[in-house]
Amino acid sequence: MPDHALTYATDLDGTSVVGVIMPKTAKTVWLDAVDYDFITALHPNARWSNNPNGFGQHYVRLRIPGDTNRNLYVARIITGNLYASGTRYHDGDRSNLRRSNLFTGIGSGGVPKKARKRRVNPLHIPMDGVRSHA
Repeated sequence: MPDHALTYATDLDGTSVVGVIMPKTAKTVWLDAVDYDFITALHPNARWSNNPNGFGQHYVRLRIPGDTNRNLYVARIITGNLYASGTRYHDGDRSNLRRSNLFTGIGSGGVPKKARKRRVNPLHIPMDGVRSHA
């Protein structure tokens, strides 16, 4: 069961959008309906939250119950940029999570951010200095 209320609307360009009303702040964040449906299909029991970063900005995150290490940024899910930072907002409004407002920009070091490939290491063996013998 969702921990948030929803409101539905149609954007000026005819796109169906969903307003997710954040449980603690009552602030509404907007995203395309197809993205909301995708996210809730992947994580139906996730808790939505609007977290401040301490510098006057906020991020919309999902907290996955039972998995203490899983805080997912909604903007990163929508852009497909899960592991790298650099997700930007055309209008500067972090509550506008529509695809038309999001893009992956330059990171803090002035270099375009790329999604890192995560090395699968289920045994948690340190891989530094290990070479493959072919």
